[in-house]
Amino acid sequence: SALAVISLCQYRIDNYREAESKLRQAIKTIEAIHGKLESCRMKAVLQTWLREWGREAELAALKAEMDEILGPDDIELEDIGFGKF
Repeated sequence: SALAVISLCQYRIDNYREAESKLRQAIKTIEAIHGKLESCRMKAVLQTWLREWGREAELAALKAEMDEILGPDDIELEDIGFGKF
């Protein structure tokens, strides 16, 4: 979406507050139109930014939200024994 492109431009010129705001708006818009699954790419970008900015609590909450949408990954399944035959 255009908001996502604007947010990336803001990020590249170190305007992080505006970048985050626009990215969160893009995520909400994508979810409203296409559903939560389609917003995961933008949420992955936001995760990267939150990690970079040291905002661990928000990062953990966003990761939990994405895990709920996407389900466990293959590594997590192997850890609990479902990936072994």
